[in-house]
Amino acid sequence: MPKNAKKEQQAAAEAERIQRELDELKKKLSEETRADMLVLRALLDADRRAQGIEQEAGDYSVGVERRLVEAEREIDAEVRERVRRAVEKDAAKAREEADGRIAAIRAEAEEKRSALVQRFEERRSEYGDKLFALVIGAADE
Repeated sequence: MPKNAKKEQQAAAEAERIQRELDELKKKLSEETRADMLVLRALLDADRRAQGIEQEAGDYSVGVERRLVEAEREIDAEVRERVRRAVEKDAAKAREEADGRIAAIRAEAEEKRSALVQRFEERRSEYGDKLFALVIGAADE
């Protein structure tokens, strides 16, 4: 075998070996790329699901806040109504008590006025004489 033929054969064998290595590397790269794409798709899917969950959580949070505000309004309305009823009840009670006191004071005042009128009527002539004497200067106070 001539040297050239041997070199050609070695070169062909080397080229074949390099081609096999290249094919193996391409195959390995293709498999790795497929695996990377699967991982990438899984990551993108997970990210989309996470965004969906985040959106749902945000919607839920808004719903919860809305329900809390609504519940707060209802509670405030209930409390205001209870306070209003209690105030009305207390006011009615206070009016009744005040009316009772006023009636008692008026009754007492009427009793005193009646006693004074009665005493005045009983001593009317005596008071008239005393007043006349004071006016004409016949008596001192």
